[in-house]
Amino acid sequence: MLLKMAVLSTLRRPRRTALIVLAIALSVFVMEFFSGWVLGMRERMDRKILQETAHILVERKSRLEALDPLAPVDYMADAAAIAAHLRADPRVARVEAVAPLEGLLLAGPKNMGLRLYGFEPDTVFFSQVGRGSLRGSFPFEGPGLAVSRKTLELLGAPEAKSLVLLVQDVDGAPAYRELPVRCVFSTDDSAFDETTAFVDAPDASDLLGTVGAPELWLRLRDPGQAGAVSSAEAGYLAERGCIGRTWQVLQGGMLAMIKLMDLFMYVINVIVLVVAATVITNAILMNVFEKQREYGTLRAIGMKRRTQLALVLIEGAAQGIAGSLLGAALALPVALYLRRHGLAIGAASHAFGMGDVMYFGLSAAATARDVCVGALIALAGSLYAAIVGARASLVDALRRG
Repeated sequence: MLLKMAVLSTLRRPRRTALIVLAIALSVFVMEFFSGWVLGMRERMDRKILQETAHILVERKSRLEALDPLAPVDYMADAAAIAAHLRADPRVARVEAVAPLEGLLLAGPKNMGLRLYGFEPDTVFFSQVGRGSLRGSFPFEGPGLAVSRKTLELLGAPEAKSLVLLVQDVDGAPAYRELPVRCVFSTDDSAFDETTAFVDAPDASDLLGTVGAPELWLRLRDPGQAGAVSSAEAGYLAERGCIGRTWQVLQGGMLAMIKLMDLFMYVINVIVLVVAATVITNAILMNVFEKQREYGTLRAIGMKRRTQLALVLIEGAAQGIAGSLLGAALALPVALYLRRHGLAIGAASHAFGMGDVMYFGLSAAATARDVCVGALIALAGSLYAAIVGARASLVDALRRG
C-alpha cells in the first residue's frame, strides 16, 4: 500500500520528480567524473613506476657517485655474470642490461642533443614506446634507432630513413655512425618525446667502445618484494663494487607526489560530496515541504506520523536509486571516450606526473560506490525532510501550501 502511494505521489508531480532525479543524476555524474580522473592518474603512475622502468636498478657505486652519471665510465665488466646470478633468484622475472648515454642526432645541417638508451632486442621495459609506435615497431632487433615524431620534426626531417648518431666514446673522442630509423613513436608525454631516443645495445657499445654494461634493470614477479631482494643481494653486489636501488628509492619523488595527489583528491571528493549532498537534500526538502498540506490531509483522516515518515523515505529512496543509475549511465560513455582518447590539458597535467593527455580509468567498484553514495544521500535527505515534516503539527501541516 505504501509503495503504491509513493508511486502515485511521485507521478502526480512529474516536473518536480524529474528535477530531483536530474539533480541526483548530475551529482553522481560529477562523482563519476572525478572517480575516473583519479583512477586514470593512478593507473598512469602505476604503469610508469612499475611497468616502464626497473623494480631494482643495479650499477657500480662509483658510477652513482659520479658527477656525470651518463659518461661511458664505471661500467660493470662482469655484468653478464652478475645478471646470471640475479636471474637465479626465483623472485626475479627479468634482468636486462641497459645503457643510458648522451648523444647528438644529425640530419643535414641540424642536430639535436638527446638522452638515449641502449636496449636489448627483447626488452620488456619502455612499454610506452611500443604503444606509441607510428612507424616500424619497438623493440626491434639489429642496428637502428627509435626516435619520436617530434624529434624528426625538430630536425626538419619528418620522413628521414636514417640519422647520424654522434657520441663521445670512452676515450673522450667523437664517434659517429649512420643508423636506420627503425621506429617512429609518439607518446602522451611531449617532454619525454623531445628528450629521449633509443638505440640497440650492440651499437651503443661499439660507438662508446665500452665492455659490459652500466646498468642492470630487474623486473620482479612481485614489485613489493623489491626491498627483500635488494637486501638479500646487497652483500653479493657490494663485493663487486655495485649497489641495487629499489623502485621505492628511484621513484621517491613520484611516490611523494602520489601521496600528495591522494590528499588533494580526498579534499576534492569531500567538496564534491558536500555539494552533491546539498543539492540533493535541498531538492528533496522542497518536494516534501510542498506536500505538507497533502500529508496534513492524510493525517487528518487517520495516517500516523510513522506512516508519513515511511512514505517520504520510500519516495526518496526510489528517486535516489533512479537518479543514481541515470547519472552512472550518462557518465559511462563519457568515461569510455576519455579512457580511449584522453583529455588534452597540455602542460598542466605534468604537475600530476602525467603526460600531455590525461586518460580516465573505469572501475565497476567505483561506479557501484558512487551509485550507492548518490542513493544514500537521497535517502538521508529524505529522512531529514521526513522528520521535519512529521514533527509539524496537524494544524501547521494543513496551513502550509
